Amino acid sequence: MSNYAKITDFAIKDSLATGNPAKAVRGEEHDAEYNAIATAISSKADTNSPSFVGPVSFQSANCSGTITAVTFSGALSGNASTATSANSASTAGTATNATNLQTTNWRVFESGGYLYFQYAGVTKARLDPTGYFNANGDVIAFSGV
Repeated sequence: MSNYAKITDFAIKDSLATGNPAKAVRGEEHDAEYNAIATAISSKADTNSPSFVGPVSFQSANCSGTITAVTFSGALSGNASTATSANSASTAGTATNATNLQTTNWRVFESGGYLYFQYAGVTKARLDPTGYFNANGDVIAFSGV
């Protein structure tokens, strides 16, 4: 992103004597100013429905509506009850009241007090409120990852 920096000081021309060639306002001066303004404006995000390409960093942000993140690091706080996707989240942080977390292939969601783990739409495991873990396949402990 670039910021606009004035190229020509037009106000100084008012103090020049009549007939001084530097007093004249030339088209190329205006053209250079308008090009600098256009460049600065086109490199900024729109206020309404901004779109970003590449990494975006925020010190803090208040968001509403749908937030789609390809990667995320940091912490989420507040009411995230409508959070449905955290694609390839590197650090998910805290998502208060989240009911459905989904990546490209995996989905983790709560239903009836149980926490379900699905892969490609097929339930692979379930954790019940008492701590029992039920899996469709073998559970291998202490094998390393």
